This record gives sequence, structure tokens and C-alpha cells, in this order.
Amino acid sequence: SETTNDDIVFEKESLPEVSSPSITEPVKDSALVQVPEINEISKVDEIEEDIEEIVVTATRTKQSIKDVGSSITVVTKEQIENSKSPLILDVLRNVPGIEVTRTQGIGGTTSIFMRGGNSAHTLVFIDGVQVNSVTSGSFNFANLTTDNIERIEILRGPQSTLYGSEAMGGVINIITKKGEGETKVTIGSEYGT
Repeated sequence: SETTNDDIVFEKESLPEVSSPSITEPVKDSALVQVPEINEISKVDEIEEDIEEIVVTATRTKQSIKDVGSSITVVTKEQIENSKSPLILDVLRNVPGIEVTRTQGIGGTTSIFMRGGNSAHTLVFIDGVQVNSVTSGSFNFANLTTDNIERIEILRGPQSTLYGSEAMGGVINIITKKGEGETKVTIGSEYGT
């Protein structure tokens, strides 16, 4: 059995049998590297685009941020870490519609005013627990650090129908990091003059 292509003549019996290993078979004396196909890479991109940011603060139920009718800002863990701010008040200063004031120096009373309202008209939650003062109605942000914060949801504008009269300026929901792994103990100390 001969195959002719112009002037070249090949005989099938004279050609050596060559078998190529499949992509999943191990190859002797060489490292096997599996490279994802282009279709698999585009599927990952499509999945990442389909992931929506979910907020709870706006309606007290899980809802996509694009479906919320109110003005809402979400400050993520990455944004907090990139800000290099040790205190949460420094992070909140960069959010539109919020004015942060602090009396005296570090550790002085720190108040937040949303959309020109009184500091008592901003309702603050930490992990779903209301932390506003019972007597003054406001929350002192002076000593709240960023090292344990996972995310902050800031809902601007009147939210009295969902949260009562304390939320006339807006709502700030601070979500802390969840523990994982085994229990760890950390000890630190400072000194100075």
C-alpha cells in the first residue's frame, strides 16, 4: 500500500509507529504541567462577572447592591487594609456624605454626621448589634480600630421606616472578621513617655 504525493512515495509499513501520551497520562522522566484551555479561562471570567455584591443593611434582607434604591457604599477588607489607617474614623472620612469630627486629640470624642444630620441621627451596628449610646443617641468612634473589621456598609439618607427615628441621617453597619482555626493567644505591650 503506497501513498503518492507529487514526487514523494511513502510506504505505510516502513513508517515507525508513534504514539503520543494524552494530557492526563504521566510522562516518564519529565514534569507534567497541565495548562487550562482557553474555554476554561473564559468560563472563570464569566463566573467572576456574575458574582454580585450582597448587602443586608439596605432592606434588612440579603439583596444585590445594584438592586438597592438607596445610596449605599460598601468598604471592603481590601480597601481598609490599603488605607493603612489604624482607626475606623480615618476610613470613614473618605466615604462621600460623611463628616467626621474629633474633639481634642487621639482618643477624644469622635462623632459622625451623615448628610448634614446630627450625630444622634446615625444608627451604628457592629455585627448586627445596635451600639448607639442610650443617653446621647450617638456612637463614639474614638477607639474603634480597623484590625478586626471585615467590611463596612454605609447606608446614607433617611431610613426611619426600617430602623426607627435614630436612622434619619443613615445607617452604618460594621461587620467584624470571623475567627478560624485553633484558638490563639497574642500578647503585646507598649511603653513610652
